[in-house]
Amino acid sequence: MNRNRKAGGFALGDSRHGRVWAGAGWFLAVAVGCSQPPQATVQGTVSLAGNPLTAGTIVFEADGRSYTGAIGADGRYALRYLGQPGVLPGDYRIAVVPPAAEVVADPKTTELKAVNPVNPRDYPERYRLPSTSGITKTVPEGESTIDIDLPKP
Repeated sequence: MNRNRKAGGFALGDSRHGRVWAGAGWFLAVAVGCSQPPQATVQGTVSLAGNPLTAGTIVFEADGRSYTGAIGADGRYALRYLGQPGVLPGDYRIAVVPPAAEVVADPKTTELKAVNPVNPRDYPERYRLPSTSGITKTVPEGESTIDIDLPKP
């Protein structure tokens, strides 16, 4: 009788299962270690008909990967992935998304109201999804400045 076995299961001391767990751990360590680090950085300005947008998010999307950048008050952005700067080089579809409205309470009346820092009409609907924007850009290796000027619909 194997003392490492438990009723209906196995213990890690069982050599067959121990090898499986060790192999799975090795595979996971190699897979995580081999993930591609970002090889490019992208920054730029987002504008509508030549006027910088003052808030929102720009999205670069390709093959299930999405990189985003917050649009600052001056229209500038820098792409990030999981909070870190950088992207993989390649071809991307682009979207520009308006900021969400905030719900705030009026301190005098406690009435709730939506406050949007920008006019959502400044972000035409077609540009809000990578699949409908029609905007594509190629990100090369290294540092890039990619300015996006949305034409007024």
